[in-house]
Amino acid sequence: MTITVDQSSNVQFDPVSRKLLESILQRLEQQADHVKSVHVLPNFSVDTDISLKLGNGPIAQGLVVCVAKSYTLGPEDRQWFHPSIARGRSVFAVEHPLSKAQLVSVQLDGANSSVGEYTISKPDDFGCEQTEHRIVVDVSEEEMLLPLYKKWIQQGVTAGDVDKQWKRMKFGDTYSIIAKTEHMRHELAQVIAPGCQLVMTDTVNAVLSDIEHVYFTNNVTRASNEKSILMKSSALGGYRMYNALDSKHRFYPATLGTSSNYYSWTQMTPQNCARIENTCSWSGSLTFNTQVMTPPIISANNIRALEDEYALTFQDTLAMRMSTFSGSDAFLDKLSPENIYKLEPAPEHIQTANDYITAPVNMEHPVMSNLMNNIQAIQRKFPNFHLFNPQYMEGARFKIPREIYKNIAN
Repeated sequence: MTITVDQSSNVQFDPVSRKLLESILQRLEQQADHVKSVHVLPNFSVDTDISLKLGNGPIAQGLVVCVAKSYTLGPEDRQWFHPSIARGRSVFAVEHPLSKAQLVSVQLDGANSSVGEYTISKPDDFGCEQTEHRIVVDVSEEEMLLPLYKKWIQQGVTAGDVDKQWKRMKFGDTYSIIAKTEHMRHELAQVIAPGCQLVMTDTVNAVLSDIEHVYFTNNVTRASNEKSILMKSSALGGYRMYNALDSKHRFYPATLGTSSNYYSWTQMTPQNCARIENTCSWSGSLTFNTQVMTPPIISANNIRALEDEYALTFQDTLAMRMSTFSGSDAFLDKLSPENIYKLEPAPEHIQTANDYITAPVNMEHPVMSNLMNNIQAIQRKFPNFHLFNPQYMEGARFKIPREIYKNIAN
């Protein structure tokens, strides 16, 4: 069997994502007789947060892999079979704006998870702006499902076995993984805003099947019964709602992908900084969040080409008014010092910022290694800095003044 690779002309490759796609295809070639096709969508990119959190190499997003039910899964398939299985989004209508307290009352355990209030603004017949309010629950249930995913990968089950469990697994009175995760998103929304009404729901990391094949979708959505498509722009940019006009497309990008670069506080305007400080919150102790600081890989200039490719008609913008996100603490020390310096706000950016940046007391960590290798030069330049001064320690971490960290990070 020859593997068919259907690649969008709007994919924005960088060296890492291009190498990742090559690695995925090489892996699938090992069982080529059991692989039918690979569909690479425009939002193909590296899911950096989950890759860093799990630490097993880069994990892709923005593709559909179609295999025979006899295909045997293994550790190498983590590259394309996304660990955040059954990740989905549910949109609910609410009558009134939410408070920040309502949003931060929920706990989000899955990487790249968020819950927020979004607004749709439209003029009425008299030109007066009318605003509708929506809650978007965009989460993965890692605490419940990641152990199952790891079991599938480690035990080498077949795609057919996964498909059966996907459809038949029982959770109390609920059957199927999809039904359970949709119910959990509904329950979470009701905690935030009792009585909110479901508008639409989808699953972007799904397992689908026909008589012969299993389709693993990764950050991909399908048109709803109303031919609606929900596409996430970014954490700050909100969502875009489309009408799908061409029935020949089975799968659509669920997001605009994620860039391998981060926004930098130093490049933001005071208005940008205030937007993050006033409308965003996240779990954990960090003063930054990687979701919030990650741009989409598909820029505004290229959105029209994506819309033309999939024959999408723009319907609404769901603008983020307030949102809470899962934290980045779990992979803080896996970020490069250069990126941490870019991500950490300074006191002139937000009120809660620190005038220092922490690093673990670990010689294998690049900050500690660079610091020790350059300690004499650092102390000549900053004579008041003494490495093991209690002033610069917090538990098992160094509190390194920003100016000194800048010298180490570059």
